Amino acid sequence: MKNIIWDFDGTLFDTYPQMVNSFLLALNKMHIDDFEIDEYEIYEIMRRHSLSIAIQKYSAHFNLDPEKLRKKLFTL
Repeated sequence: MKNIIWDFDGTLFDTYPQMVNSFLLALNKMHIDDFEIDEYEIYEIMRRHSLSIAIQKYSAHFNLDPEKLRKKLFTL
């Protein structure tokens, strides 16, 4: 065996709570109010699909630029 791939997320550490929190903060920084955001739905999209799909969905839903949302996520 030459290489080993290890899936850290969800195996050794559950990063979803931090990912969802960061997503919520990014949406807030883009002036989306908390009452418009379904935290559990964000979690489910990330868990079942991916962060990229969550960015696409919420950018479309709130009429946001997906690249600006992505940048907010990675500059928190």
